[in-house]
Amino acid sequence: MIRGISEAVLTQALASAGNFAVSVLILRVLPLDNFGVYAYLYLIASFASSVCWSISSYVYSLNVTRLRLIRRGYSDQFNGFSILILTGTVILTVTGVSQLDEISSNIGLSAIVLFTISNIATDSLKLQAISDGRSAVVLKIEALRQAALFVSIAIAIAAGGANLTTIVLISGLVGVGACILVVVAMGWQARFNRLAWVTRRHAAVARYLLPSMLISLFHGSAIQMLAASHFGAVGMGTLRAAELPFSAVNPLKMSLNYFLPRLFADLEREARPGHGAMLLRAGLAIAALLTVGMVLIWTGAILLFPVVTGKVYPAGLGAVWAVAYIASMLLAFVNHYLNVLGRSDSVFRQSILGAVVAIGVYFATYAWLGIIAAVLAITLSFVAMTVYGIVKLATHLGRPLSAPAVKAKVSRIG
Repeated sequence: MIRGISEAVLTQALASAGNFAVSVLILRVLPLDNFGVYAYLYLIASFASSVCWSISSYVYSLNVTRLRLIRRGYSDQFNGFSILILTGTVILTVTGVSQLDEISSNIGLSAIVLFTISNIATDSLKLQAISDGRSAVVLKIEALRQAALFVSIAIAIAAGGANLTTIVLISGLVGVGACILVVVAMGWQARFNRLAWVTRRHAAVARYLLPSMLISLFHGSAIQMLAASHFGAVGMGTLRAAELPFSAVNPLKMSLNYFLPRLFADLEREARPGHGAMLLRAGLAIAALLTVGMVLIWTGAILLFPVVTGKVYPAGLGAVWAVAYIASMLLAFVNHYLNVLGRSDSVFRQSILGAVVAIGVYFATYAWLGIIAAVLAITLSFVAMTVYGIVKLATHLGRPLSAPAVKAKVSRIG
């Protein structure tokens, strides 16, 4: 189990590191407005991937062990279901993107199609393969994908042919190639004779996951889409450039999913007098470490960003992003603890609060603050959710130790 978790975490780290390196490379070679168009397309493709993920592959990861025991061939039946979901998502996404002049006038249709398929299919196939115990294979393919992508774009730059369409096309082709490798490695087969059976079981879970995922998009992605429509490609490019240095911590945030639930469950089971005070001290220490870390990243960005990308770092936006990342990391700790306590209802209400705050702040300020309103809205959304979660957690920690502690089982990950 530990090896599988380590390989899954390393795969995520490679994906994040590769995306960071490629983004820096693109930012260095393209004008800020073209970089903004690329970031806008990537944001939309990521949104589509999240929709597909919540309907298909994530539900598969929850169901695969149990359903394999009661019905043979669940994986093959799921693959048939997944093809339909993937196809529908890609068609809707490409249709929507083609209506956006900011993107369609700067990037060719074939590049958009390949890029969309690559982003949606890669995330789904990687999670499915990891759920099937093939994390080692996924790790190797992800390493190959990132290396091939970086080298291919670098060669295009050296040859003088690195325009926006070429970069998007290369990214799509490399991603589709990686998907083919995963499919071959899994011995992937699709069947459709029990499609209704698979659909019912996925709908039973996705009907809760999908609304929660859509609400959570208003904490960040939807705000950035609004900013792109209001402030154009340059605004989007500036927004993404300011966030770019902090995206280096995303692998750390993702890795928390693999060990925090079990750690917090153990802490609750072994709670002793002074448990609440101990957690408070630990939380303050984590907050302090996060603050120091984000300040260092922000300072390093101001010094190194011009050298690496050839462009001046937007320090004001970056400072607000630093606060956003501190709050979002703390929120991850708080939410894992609430989920272990069986307070997923609090997490859901917190998510709604964050969406309301983000949308409210953005529309109240964008006309006079400009692009910084987008970062401010995202930051205050995370801050509001974190404060709400801490209040709910403090209510639990103030209870007598004799009261029930962990109300929900923590499933094993492996």
